Amino acid sequence: MCRHHLPALVLAVIISSSCSIVTGAVAQTLVSVGDARIVEGDGAPARARFTVTATGPVCAPISVDFATVDGSAIAIDGDYGASTGTVTLSPGEPRYVSSWTAGGAGSLNRIIAGRNDDLFAVDVQLDRVLQFDRNLNLIRTWGSTGAGPGQFSEPRSIAQAYDGSVFVADNGNHRVQKFDATGNFLEEWGSAGNGPGQFDFFLLSVAIDSSNNVYVSDRALDGAIGRIQKFDQLGNFVTQWNTAGARPVGLAVGANGNVYANVWDVNGLVANIEVFAQDGTPLTAWTTAATAGQLRGGARFAFDGCGRVYISDIDRVVLAREDGVFISELPALSIPTESLRYLTALCADNAGRLFVARDGSPDIFGFTITHSAVVEVPVFGDTEFEADEAFGLLLSNPQNAAIADGAGDAAIVNDDSEVGPNLVPNPSFDVSLIGWSAASEAVLSLSPDGHDDASAVLVS
Repeated sequence: MCRHHLPALVLAVIISSSCSIVTGAVAQTLVSVGDARIVEGDGAPARARFTVTATGPVCAPISVDFATVDGSAIAIDGDYGASTGTVTLSPGEPRYVSSWTAGGAGSLNRIIAGRNDDLFAVDVQLDRVLQFDRNLNLIRTWGSTGAGPGQFSEPRSIAQAYDGSVFVADNGNHRVQKFDATGNFLEEWGSAGNGPGQFDFFLLSVAIDSSNNVYVSDRALDGAIGRIQKFDQLGNFVTQWNTAGARPVGLAVGANGNVYANVWDVNGLVANIEVFAQDGTPLTAWTTAATAGQLRGGARFAFDGCGRVYISDIDRVVLAREDGVFISELPALSIPTESLRYLTALCADNAGRLFVARDGSPDIFGFTITHSAVVEVPVFGDTEFEADEAFGLLLSNPQNAAIADGAGDAAIVNDDSEVGPNLVPNPSFDVSLIGWSAASEAVLSLSPDGHDDASAVLVS
């Protein structure tokens, strides 16, 4: 059976989010089918299991048709059961795929997905920015402790604009700094205070909309009032408004253009998500993205390439629509040694991957969320010795996806002995000639140990 590989298709979609999915192509969802291997057996039908898997962002339900195809195994001859149908793929558990660690010191407070699938992170402890490729290989770092251009004091957040420029919320220096995509300093604005263009006690988060406007959140020294300010990308003040909650710790701009603020109460115990128009008009607020009720505190959030929001909430990750309607609750994110809790950074990129960091840690962990289904095909056994056989499964007519690898091979492994089902080879047979007639025949004696002789006649 030959294997067919179709070219991957790519769609260009532009989305802004707390994960700063700013430009470039959103990877299209691709469907593949794996191979199967089954031992034939002698009794009840065995089942060859083909796993159909989707990779990339899954923005809508995925289904695909399938049909078996003969190889050396023939359905009409009773080798296997011909099958056709449609399979729908369901989300599975997040699968740990990669990690990066600074090897000790550091505490990552935000992760974003930028242009060209790069990732950016801010280290609030070591006052630096880190840039990675999509496989978490470190490309470069920039920044040091201080108040000069390109230096930081507890940087809390980072965002990338559509033109590639990078903005950092430099909390301890009460300013926003702007860099090019490789970390070269361009400009800064802000000072300590609570007036327009100033930043108060905590400069908490920064986000960018599709027009390259910059949104910055801070809160008052007494912790009673939270605020969001809007600037153009040169730092010119546009407008400001207050949040209902006291501590707007995270900002995002959704695919719908609305501004989302992750807001804690004054004690940092209850996390609400407040939604605003770009001029600050309140639109809605929600706390019940999960079926368990209110978010339980510490929630970080990020939009993916499908416009959905991932919310980290202590020991779980909740997936919701932009309007706060619950979609699902993911199982705990686990690495080989432990389950992750108290996430301080969360990012979903355009390829359907999830990146997280946890409180007080310099590590980044990468996950994929697989969507899969299993197609089972009956294989009928017999007691005849024969060569191994094979048949195939072909995919077609995918919905909300493209086929990357649409041909799976099933190997049927023969398990019958060459000497037949009721005979067992015995290496202790004594084979000898007991008589010979040159004119006609020889008599061959077959004498297994401890058994009566059995004779066969060989005709010459």
